[in-house]
Amino acid sequence: MGFWFGTDLWQLTLQATAALLFVSFGVYLPMRAGVLVLGAEGAMLFGCFGAIAAQELTGGGAPAGLLGAVVASTCASALFAAVAISGGVNPIVTGIALNFIAVGGTSVLTAVLFAGEGTIVTPSLEPLPRIDLPLVASVPWLGDVLSGQTIVLYAAVLTTPLLTLWLHRTRGGLTTRVVGSAPAVAVAAGRSPARTQWLALVVGGAFVGLGGAQLALASAAQFSPGMTNARGFIALALVLIAAQRPWLLLPLAITFAYFDTLGFNLQNIGLPTELSGVLPYVAIIAMLAVPSVARRFRPDTAAEAGESRVVA
Repeated sequence: MGFWFGTDLWQLTLQATAALLFVSFGVYLPMRAGVLVLGAEGAMLFGCFGAIAAQELTGGGAPAGLLGAVVASTCASALFAAVAISGGVNPIVTGIALNFIAVGGTSVLTAVLFAGEGTIVTPSLEPLPRIDLPLVASVPWLGDVLSGQTIVLYAAVLTTPLLTLWLHRTRGGLTTRVVGSAPAVAVAAGRSPARTQWLALVVGGAFVGLGGAQLALASAAQFSPGMTNARGFIALALVLIAAQRPWLLLPLAITFAYFDTLGFNLQNIGLPTELSGVLPYVAIIAMLAVPSVARRFRPDTAAEAGESRVVA
């Protein structure tokens, strides 16, 4: 029991949740506007690099890193929008190209700006500060897990209901949903689908940047090639599962982050690395399969009602 619910395991789970959740927001918002974003992996990698580069080049510490990550990912998303929305290029091809550009671009920038290859880690880099929650810190177990996290985690949790309310209770959210489902109706109402999609991508890029900052600066501040480790694609899977329920992204992100963190812990009790690394992706496949299986075995209530009327 202690192994599965250990405070260290859950503290690291929530730390990983923050990065994945913000990237999921960055994919979800454009998708509701009718744009499938396959380039979140690349935008996040640019965000991770921006967080470290901004600190190193400005000496501004963690705040500069946070801002640098947001700016870098937002610029990457704006590039995606310029090519896919304004340029009319297939967004799937554009997203894949952005991922390759991020891998090559960050490697080149690392060599040019820091005269090296691979990992960037120096004593001057500052991680994101931890925030203690006075009322929660004294609660057993819960205080050890929730208190002392970065501001990005608390912002991610807060953003979940705010994004849900915005999409379903505001005019801007309604416009976004209409553009995604029926762009002709939006045009008839005087709304520009291209403008709405641009805004969704730019705001989504800022969300992805916050996720990149969390990944690069949450613990040991550093950048390394491939550090995003397919989180952009995992975020896409979570978005597809959540569908029209943005609030569901939070428990989905926690579930994946838990199994991802659990995999590392299972290595300590002798589980092979190959098996522990597969665990979170098996969880994703299971989460993708559950809705389909549930629909298949759900009784046809309409048919049952019809049969009951015939019998009567």
